[in-house]
Amino acid sequence: MSKQSKQTAKYKEALKTYNKLAKKADRRMRELERFSRYPEFKSILNYAYRSAVRDISAWTPPAQKTELYQYDKDTIISAPKKPRWQRNTPMDTRSLLAKIKDIEKFLRKPTSTMTGTKKIYMKRTETINKKYGTNFTWQSLADYFETGMAEKGESYGSKTMLKAIGVIQKNKDEVLQSLKEKTEITLTVPSMKVDYTIKELLKNQGLELEQLLNK
Repeated sequence: MSKQSKQTAKYKEALKTYNKLAKKADRRMRELERFSRYPEFKSILNYAYRSAVRDISAWTPPAQKTELYQYDKDTIISAPKKPRWQRNTPMDTRSLLAKIKDIEKFLRKPTSTMTGTKKIYMKRTETINKKYGTNFTWQSLADYFETGMAEKGESYGSKTMLKAIGVIQKNKDEVLQSLKEKTEITLTVPSMKVDYTIKELLKNQGLELEQLLNK
């Protein structure tokens, strides 16, 4: 078999995988869009879906990008009105394999399905609230883990941060007033030797902490 024939065979094999995974991923995109119409799941498009929109946009020619999406506070991207994976199929093997990796990344995310969202976040919310004294909703917990806030606080340790958030949520009126007035207050985290100030937490967490207070 010639080199060109081998490359063609490899592309055809990759194309089968791509079509199978892309169809599966697009079904999930449509399901998430459908569930987002319900008030309880209005924010479901903020997580795996929004990440998928960004990746799909990267694979979409400029002429096909028709709608602006606020990906995060600093990034606005242009993407198709209905973002789908099974479009703009790459014509070379390397690009096709790269797009398959992006699709697989989306499919692995718990929030790419409602079942995964409920199993991971709704169940985890109950456990974390009980253990750390927090009062997360499943949406605010998903915000914490999926939007990068958890990684920002890793310098303190995940358990310390969750305990600190629990204290903050129990004192949310005082904390919100402090944020509004830009003053500094200190809250003692139980079983910790160090008092973490709101200023210190905000340095790592950003103002997104306000989301965790369930205003």
